[in-house]
Amino acid sequence: MHLEIPTYDVAIEHEWRPWAAFSLTPSYSYMIQPDRTVHVYNSNVKSYSPVETDRSTASNGQLVATHQLQDGPAVFAGVSRKTRFPTIKERFSGGLGSVVPNPSLTAESALHFEVGVEEKGTNWSSKLALFQSRLHDAIQSISLAPTACSAPPCTELENVGKQRNRGFELTGGYAPLETLHFQGEVDIVQIDFLDNPNLKPQGAPENKYRLTGDWQFLPMFWLRADAQHESARYSSPTGTRVAGSFNLVNAFLRFEPARSFGLEIGVRNATNELYAYEEGFFEPGRTWLAQVDFHL
Repeated sequence: MHLEIPTYDVAIEHEWRPWAAFSLTPSYSYMIQPDRTVHVYNSNVKSYSPVETDRSTASNGQLVATHQLQDGPAVFAGVSRKTRFPTIKERFSGGLGSVVPNPSLTAESALHFEVGVEEKGTNWSSKLALFQSRLHDAIQSISLAPTACSAPPCTELENVGKQRNRGFELTGGYAPLETLHFQGEVDIVQIDFLDNPNLKPQGAPENKYRLTGDWQFLPMFWLRADAQHESARYSSPTGTRVAGSFNLVNAFLRFEPARSFGLEIGVRNATNELYAYEEGFFEPGRTWLAQVDFHL
């Protein structure tokens, strides 16, 4: 059986510069998702039942202003409205018996606000952005009674009302030498369900940190390494399942005698960290790799 529910999107954007140091960029898009008849399998009666999905439309817009200060950083601010239609998996997947399908799941919309500052020097760069989003009809997993599905614990994706996301992103880069580059990133986000304060956000850590380095120590050799930390994240809407925080280190050595040919060896999860993005489903441990790439 083949099923697809296409989404059609048309958009327009224009950048207006009333003077050299200031730009204003408005944009607009219109989305359409046509109706479909979907045959959903019912394991209780071992047969398919037709389900009608309604036609959905959405209007989105964005306005971003940027001002380059004289001999200083650029400051920016923006507001946007965005819509996300639920995927086929979110509507119809049974999660191997643990998820109750919800064909009537509707689109979630969000109003985003962002302000920030960005600056670049001769061998460094930095950017700070503060953001807040207000979601309506947010899509989130909800716990159900054990009798609601064939493989408890049982959940269902539902529109849970209003959700607020707020936080900041900080990135920076530094090159003490022409052949040595460092980059760092910090992401902090707090998610609150305003209509259901007891609900926990799933799969979203509050804190993420990442540091990468790239060193060309010989004309044909590069050494790349990165380290990251992610805080704990909930794996259930009630907060009873939690995937713990973790630290990862990766390293790669690349030999590139020509622009069209390269040989790379490396290791992922060098410290053999036991970690999971969802509680109980662990990711691979220390993994060694080697690869050869060639392109014309």
